[in-house]
Amino acid sequence: MKIGHLVKPSGRSQPDFVSHPRNFRRYNFPNTFRHTLLKELSRSLQQLRCFGCKLALGHAGLLQQPEGQRGKMDAQENQISKERFTKTRRARRFLPWLCIVISSAPFLLIAGSQIYKVTDLGILARPEMGLNNHGLVCGTTTDYQAFVWSNGIITKLGAPANGTSFGRGINDSGQVTGTSYDPLGAPPRPRAVLFSAGSTIDLGTLPGASDCNPFSLNNAGQVVGYTTIGGVYGTLWAGGQVTKLGLNARDINNYGMIVGEATNGACVLDPQTGQHPLPGFSANTASIANAINDQGVIVGYCEPTNYICTVHAVAWINGAITDLGVLATPANFVCSQAYDVNALGKIVGVSDSPTGSHAFIYDAQNGMRDLNLLIDSSSGWVLQSAMAINDSDQVIGNGSYGGTTHAFLLTPIPQLAPAIARTTIALSAGRLATGTTYTIQQSSDLVVWRDACTFVAPCVQTNWSDCRSSTNQAIFYRLKF
Repeated sequence: MKIGHLVKPSGRSQPDFVSHPRNFRRYNFPNTFRHTLLKELSRSLQQLRCFGCKLALGHAGLLQQPEGQRGKMDAQENQISKERFTKTRRARRFLPWLCIVISSAPFLLIAGSQIYKVTDLGILARPEMGLNNHGLVCGTTTDYQAFVWSNGIITKLGAPANGTSFGRGINDSGQVTGTSYDPLGAPPRPRAVLFSAGSTIDLGTLPGASDCNPFSLNNAGQVVGYTTIGGVYGTLWAGGQVTKLGLNARDINNYGMIVGEATNGACVLDPQTGQHPLPGFSANTASIANAINDQGVIVGYCEPTNYICTVHAVAWINGAITDLGVLATPANFVCSQAYDVNALGKIVGVSDSPTGSHAFIYDAQNGMRDLNLLIDSSSGWVLQSAMAINDSDQVIGNGSYGGTTHAFLLTPIPQLAPAIARTTIALSAGRLATGTTYTIQQSSDLVVWRDACTFVAPCVQTNWSDCRSSTNQAIFYRLKF
């Protein structure tokens, strides 16, 4: 189906679009006429019966028609006794030149409420995974090797002989942080490592450490996590240095801001201003910060004041805490935790009930939603936890598939068909004098017009298609001579 045609009702013949060599002029219609016009438009649209049509009406006072089509106004049209007849006749005379848009690529309706496509990442040895903005996933295979998944291909990153490796975080350069364990090492203990460009880099450790566990890294390759030296200490690996922190670090953003937990609960370490506690719902309530985006939005969980449940997912925005709540259905969800937040402020995590856990996504517009309600209901998946979300709204996590725990990747399904809109206009310019230049102009508001294409008569083309027009925008076209 074409878009951009001029609609001409049956009846007396009208000049076609291009062959009429006159410019357009404006009518300044009174409000009473506009009311009648709108009723006529509504009646005409009902007759179209075409899904995907959008009426390009704009402001009635700016609508245009070719000069000479209106005819002379009869003097009696100003008489009150014939006012209604006059308004109706004017409206009907205008309609033959009304532009409407009929999309050649109508809205692609997704069955049910399916928003995400589920990709099975298989059975992993550990639930911890990382996701970057290119859709690369890192984790640990069942034979205990760190890996990177990309478009269905798993690449193992290697491990010491008879040893193991674990992948935890991945940045946009594809660097992966995690641990490597060499049973023949001196001493044989887990080491913090960075997998980069095919190499495994030992990040070093704090003196006396018996264990280390990197959690996350940023695009500068700065890594945060914790080290065990009798007790657990937050650690920063950066620039070849290993630094003990005053918090158990969970995440670091691209500005070097680190979040985690200290003895007094969730906190943030700003490289410029130092370490600051994050507020809870009340004094002495337990809280942990799990992630921070580049806009400074922090997410995690906090113990609520009523103590009816264990914890609630929360977000700290500009220093203020927001309770994200729990999933509304079924009604037995009582707890929740937030694990990650992307640049758009969308948050993912898990909501728990006595009978099981469901993965959620939260945003300011829709609140907390069960990700199981946003996938194909016949997929066989139960999405139990969402661990990370990137800036393309892809989500990774763990769920039950075929009765076994599998890792998954959710990818948003476009809600409109990714097709090119074509506005096709017939070029029947045979009546124009040879050498006449005419330009097709385009407008979305009938006020601002831009040149779309210029032709010289006679034109060898019979049709012109505007591939730049939007499938979702009403557009008018006119001629300029």
